[in-house]
Amino acid sequence: MNKSWPFAVLLLALAATPGCVERSEPPPLTAEELLLVEDLVELYTLRVLRFAQPDSASRRRESLRLNLGDTELEAQIERLAADPVRGHMMLEAVHDSLEALRPRLFPSSQG
Repeated sequence: MNKSWPFAVLLLALAATPGCVERSEPPPLTAEELLLVEDLVELYTLRVLRFAQPDSASRRRESLRLNLGDTELEAQIERLAADPVRGHMMLEAVHDSLEALRPRLFPSSQG
């Protein structure tokens, strides 16, 4: 029996352990995915302003220009639903954008 066999098994086990195998990062969000992020953030902002600043929200609603039309929006959401990694990346981008807007959207919540 070859004495290097247990060592080879150990190496294979370590390679199969999460974190030991180098994984490639998914590519960054596409231009269309970034447009979707912008649209979602804009819609959320408008929703918050509707309650906090009705006049400002009304003016903003009148000038609202979303990047994606209904068909593009639906197609983009279907693609993201089929690819959970990309969908998660997009949601993280929305979250980060909303976090950056928090002081402006919720000024009274700042400590």
